[in-house]
Amino acid sequence: MIDYIIRSEYGLLDVVMDQMIQVFDEPLTRYLERLANRRFSTLSGMIEGTKRVLSIHSKPPLYFGKGILLMQIRSIRSETAFLINYFAVSRTVKLPCNEVLIYYKSGHVTKYRGYKTFLRQWEYANAILRHIEETERN
Repeated sequence: MIDYIIRSEYGLLDVVMDQMIQVFDEPLTRYLERLANRRFSTLSGMIEGTKRVLSIHSKPPLYFGKGILLMQIRSIRSETAFLINYFAVSRTVKLPCNEVLIYYKSGHVTKYRGYKTFLRQWEYANAILRHIEETERN
């Protein structure tokens, strides 16, 4: 399971899965496009659809199917992009100075300065899951 994805200072893509780091020398959007194509979708279609259906104006979480719901903590177009898999998070702890500790199910921890950003993305991810649940019932 993907824990998080971050664009490193060297422009490489670090994909952290189960405490292992896979490094890719490719743009983040190409990596995400491959994930979207597995579901017979496109990255741009996923972004636009999520924005329209849930009225999210910027940085919508990206749902790639069971087990992968990437929250855009830092935008995918940012030089320091940072995406966290909602399903990989076991718990969070709010720290002083707008920081948050994020504990992953695989056992490691990251610290991020931007608790409000994280919280907003968490709420967006929950909205996506509620929407999926509602549409599957109907």
